[in-house]
Amino acid sequence: MKIGIRVLSPIHIGSGEELTPSEYLVDREKGFFHRLNMDSLFQDEKFRPYLERFIREAAQRRAIGDIIKDHFLFQRHILYSIPVSSEARQAIFSAPANVKAFIKSGGRVYLPGSSLKGSILSAILWFVLKEHYLKWDQSHKVRLQELLSARRYDHAAFDELLKVAFPLIAPEVTYQQNPKFIHWLDLRDSSMRPPEESLQISLANVKGAKRGGEIPIYYECLKEGLTFEAEIKQGAAKFSEEEILKIAHNFFLQVAKKDGVNVPSDPYLLRVGQGSTAYSTSLLILAENLQLRKYAIRPPRTRKRIAENIPMGFARLYPM
Repeated sequence: MKIGIRVLSPIHIGSGEELTPSEYLVDREKGFFHRLNMDSLFQDEKFRPYLERFIREAAQRRAIGDIIKDHFLFQRHILYSIPVSSEARQAIFSAPANVKAFIKSGGRVYLPGSSLKGSILSAILWFVLKEHYLKWDQSHKVRLQELLSARRYDHAAFDELLKVAFPLIAPEVTYQQNPKFIHWLDLRDSSMRPPEESLQISLANVKGAKRGGEIPIYYECLKEGLTFEAEIKQGAAKFSEEEILKIAHNFFLQVAKKDGVNVPSDPYLLRVGQGSTAYSTSLLILAENLQLRKYAIRPPRTRKRIAENIPMGFARLYPM
């Protein structure tokens, strides 16, 4: 099934990079963020006179635009330019800080199939374990409760949960192999877009931190309203592509309600990337549905919000 993916709220899927103020330039007048090609800049003969000063002062996390006043020098070394969203402008212009970079391939932005599939897996696990729990004998129920209430919800406990769940997801597969490598669903990486038309700099505040106040974090985020294309294929799962999307939709409607956010309820809802909270990425909702009190993961104490009340990570999937 070919699907479209429409961004409902800013989405960030990280590349693992953090861009320091010495790697980007901000245009206060036009409200743009210019990521610099540091390799080509360092090879520029006109940059040589500034090199020692740059190395010395960049270590103090100073902005490159403050270290080197000749901003015309940077014009030939801009990788891409993206807008700074309204809620982030004043803060990043007055006090530049590290920016978490969005994942890219060949310099272009995309949604990784692995990230989308991981979000859908949370929903599928919730559905099959909830559906079969009441049908199980007491020993199976106790085993699930033990796994969900393990002191450390680590990789070993999760692998055990997969072994319990995958016969319910793909019953015709032999389970001698590691469940993590069973092709129950194939989901390709999305189409790609240039950063210039896809990204913006967003400022997310972490609300509810113990120390009080809010923790600001800058992200490269996909813009609201942007669309991508991808392809989903059933694989070994007993559910059709449409059934999988419906299950995910019902799960993420609950996630949105638990997180206290208003998002369009048109099918099919998904949440992916940063800001998703433990409701999206764990079996916390399942434990609550089954009224299990002992669960290794607690309800999230903090929430990431953009401009006070905008959640991160929501998208709508729709057949094409």
